[in-house]
Amino acid sequence: MVPEDDSEMVDGADGAPAAAANDVAAANSEPHSFEKLLADVPFQVTVELGRVRLSLREIGQHLTPGAVIPLSKVTGESLDIRINDRLVARGEAVAIGERYGVRMVEILDGVDQ
Repeated sequence: MVPEDDSEMVDGADGAPAAAANDVAAANSEPHSFEKLLADVPFQVTVELGRVRLSLREIGQHLTPGAVIPLSKVTGESLDIRINDRLVARGEAVAIGERYGVRMVEILDGVDQ
Protein backbone atom coordinates (compact mmCIF):
# COMPACT_ATOMS: atom_id res chain seq x y z
CA MET A 1 0.00 0.00 0.00
CA VAL A 2 1.34 3.44 -0.96
CA PRO A 3 0.55 6.33 1.41
CA GLU A 4 -1.53 9.14 -0.01
CA ASP A 5 0.92 11.80 1.10
CA ASP A 6 4.57 11.78 2.11
CA SER A 7 3.81 12.68 5.76
CA GLU A 8 3.20 9.03 6.67
CA MET A 9 6.47 7.81 5.20
CA VAL A 10 9.43 9.48 6.93
CA ASP A 11 12.87 7.96 6.71
CA GLY A 12 15.06 7.62 9.80
CA ALA A 13 18.68 8.76 9.94
CA ASP A 14 19.86 5.46 8.44
CA GLY A 15 17.37 5.52 5.58
CA ALA A 16 15.00 2.99 7.19
CA PRO A 17 11.38 4.00 7.59
CA ALA A 18 10.75 5.78 10.89
CA ALA A 19 7.87 3.43 11.72
CA ALA A 20 10.28 0.47 11.71
CA ALA A 21 12.68 2.40 13.94
CA ASN A 22 9.83 3.10 16.35
CA ASP A 23 8.95 -0.61 16.45
CA VAL A 24 12.54 -1.46 17.38
CA ALA A 25 12.56 1.21 20.09
CA ALA A 26 9.29 -0.16 21.49
CA ALA A 27 10.70 -3.69 21.54
CA ASN A 28 13.81 -2.50 23.36
CA SER A 29 11.77 -0.80 26.07
CA GLU A 30 10.74 -4.19 27.43
CA PRO A 31 11.86 -4.46 31.08
CA HIS A 32 15.13 -6.34 31.61
CA SER A 33 15.72 -6.88 27.87
CA PHE A 34 19.32 -5.70 28.30
CA GLU A 35 19.89 -8.23 31.09
CA LYS A 36 18.38 -11.00 28.96
CA LEU A 37 20.64 -10.04 26.07
CA LEU A 38 23.78 -10.34 28.23
CA ALA A 39 22.66 -13.33 30.30
CA ASP A 40 24.81 -15.84 28.39
CA VAL A 41 27.75 -13.58 27.54
CA PRO A 42 30.89 -14.85 29.31
CA PHE A 43 32.87 -12.41 31.42
CA GLN A 44 36.20 -13.09 33.07
CA VAL A 45 36.26 -11.73 36.62
CA THR A 46 39.73 -11.32 38.13
CA VAL A 47 40.67 -10.22 41.64
CA GLU A 48 44.18 -8.86 41.79
CA LEU A 49 46.04 -9.20 45.06
CA GLY A 50 49.12 -7.40 43.79
CA ARG A 51 51.80 -7.26 41.13
CA VAL A 52 55.54 -7.53 41.02
CA ARG A 53 58.16 -7.06 38.33
CA LEU A 54 61.12 -9.44 38.54
CA SER A 55 64.27 -9.91 36.50
CA LEU A 56 65.10 -13.34 35.13
CA ARG A 57 67.65 -13.78 37.92
CA GLU A 58 65.02 -12.95 40.59
CA ILE A 59 62.52 -15.32 38.98
CA GLY A 60 65.11 -18.09 39.11
CA GLN A 61 65.68 -17.39 42.81
CA HIS A 62 61.99 -17.15 43.71
CA LEU A 63 60.57 -20.09 41.79
CA THR A 64 61.31 -22.70 44.42
CA PRO A 65 58.92 -24.42 46.84
CA GLY A 66 58.43 -22.32 49.96
CA ALA A 67 59.75 -19.09 48.42
CA VAL A 68 57.82 -15.90 49.16
CA ILE A 69 57.40 -13.26 46.46
CA PRO A 70 56.57 -9.84 47.94
CA LEU A 71 53.76 -8.01 46.12
CA SER A 72 53.11 -4.33 45.50
CA LYS A 73 50.08 -4.05 47.82
CA VAL A 74 50.33 -3.76 51.57
CA THR A 75 48.27 -5.65 54.13
CA GLY A 76 44.76 -4.24 54.40
CA GLU A 77 44.88 -2.41 51.06
CA SER A 78 41.87 -2.88 48.74
CA LEU A 79 42.00 -5.58 46.09
CA ASP A 80 41.35 -4.68 42.45
CA ILE A 81 38.33 -6.37 40.85
CA ARG A 82 38.49 -6.52 37.07
CA ILE A 83 36.00 -7.69 34.46
CA ASN A 84 37.64 -8.58 31.15
CA ASP A 85 40.81 -6.76 32.31
CA ARG A 86 38.92 -3.52 33.09
CA LEU A 87 39.08 -2.22 36.66
CA VAL A 88 35.45 -1.98 37.86
CA ALA A 89 35.55 -2.23 41.65
CA ARG A 90 37.67 -2.58 44.77
CA GLY A 91 37.15 -5.08 47.53
CA GLU A 92 38.56 -6.78 50.58
CA ALA A 93 39.49 -10.41 51.09
CA VAL A 94 37.20 -12.46 53.33
CA ALA A 95 37.19 -16.08 54.46
CA ILE A 96 34.04 -18.11 53.76
CA GLY A 97 34.52 -21.43 55.46
CA GLU A 98 37.55 -23.01 53.79
CA ARG A 99 37.42 -20.69 50.76
CA TYR A 100 38.43 -17.12 50.05
CA GLY A 101 35.99 -14.51 48.83
CA VAL A 102 35.91 -10.81 48.06
CA ARG A 103 33.59 -8.27 49.62
CA MET A 104 33.01 -5.32 47.29
CA VAL A 105 33.64 -2.03 49.06
CA GLU A 106 33.68 0.37 46.10
CA ILE A 107 32.21 0.36 42.59
CA LEU A 108 34.26 2.57 40.26
CA ASP A 109 32.74 5.03 37.80
CA GLY A 110 34.01 3.29 34.66
CA VAL A 111 37.29 5.14 34.32
CA ASP A 112 40.09 2.59 34.07
CA GLN A 113 42.53 3.46 36.85
